[in-house]
Amino acid sequence: MPGPVPKRSDQRRRRNEPDGPALVKAEAGKAPTVPRADGSWHPIAKQWFQSLKDSGQAQFYEQSDWLAAGLSTSVVGVRPVDAPFPSRRAQPRFPVPATLPPCHT
Repeated sequence: MPGPVPKRSDQRRRRNEPDGPALVKAEAGKAPTVPRADGSWHPIAKQWFQSLKDSGQAQFYEQSDWLAAGLSTSVVGVRPVDAPFPSRRAQPRFPVPATLPPCHT
């Protein structure tokens, strides 16, 4: 490659300024309360919820994350173990319109 040999990194002058304001660190909140698994949940839902607890990222979860996980698991996990999955041809519980109404913004 033609041209002079570049300067060593300790001899270079930095010309670009950092973007934006300096970082501000917030204090950590109190540790969240992890909800208990409900006994009526489907076994797979219980496994998923337990996997969240055991995850390495669980240390970063906030109270809202645990509540969302509990809500999601309770909605998904209420199907009885012996209940069959609905077929693809099953009718929806609520009528689905053929077209959506126009949006007014």
